[in-house]
Amino acid sequence: MLSNNISVEKSYELFGLNSSASIERIKAVYRQMAKKIHPDLNPDDPTARDRFNTLNQAYQVLLATHAQIDRPEPVDPAPAAHSDVRVDRVVDSSLSPQDLELKKEVFENLDKLVRQENFVKAVSIVDMLAKVVPNCAEISKKQSEMYFKYAQDLINRRAQLVLARTYLKESLRIDPHNQQRWQAVNREFNRIERLLK
Repeated sequence: MLSNNISVEKSYELFGLNSSASIERIKAVYRQMAKKIHPDLNPDDPTARDRFNTLNQAYQVLLATHAQIDRPEPVDPAPAAHSDVRVDRVVDSSLSPQDLELKKEVFENLDKLVRQENFVKAVSIVDMLAKVVPNCAEISKKQSEMYFKYAQDLINRRAQLVLARTYLKESLRIDPHNQQRWQAVNREFNRIERLLK
């Protein structure tokens, strides 16, 4: 978890925006800046990781600020009380056209990376997408899937089994209601145990 040692004012300054900027504008600027300074795209720049981390921290500050300002009206849970459906929380999953386009592009790139068995990069990209477009169930499912596939790859190569275990756990944490994923993760945990014997 990032420590919020960057102020709201500095965050707006870093983004080149003023405090009246919409959340959509903040996301758009973040995507543009992230594409330019991402460490994977600038391997020869020793400052890229620090600049990217600062950008992420400023982005989280601005998201938190907008969440406080734009807090939706509370939803009365009473109508769900008599149904069979349990509502844990209400999340506005409607995406802007820019977010939909970004999600489509990233999902296509993820499919290519999986075919190339480049799971490290796939995980990095899906993590960035989940930060840029939070609270989207479809993106969470894709993130869980990428974590699972990366863990499977590590197990298949008999490499970094502790890391594989961590990614399996995270896969379940992100998508805890996916019963098929639970079964698949359980099988992979059993494989790890057999390999460690």
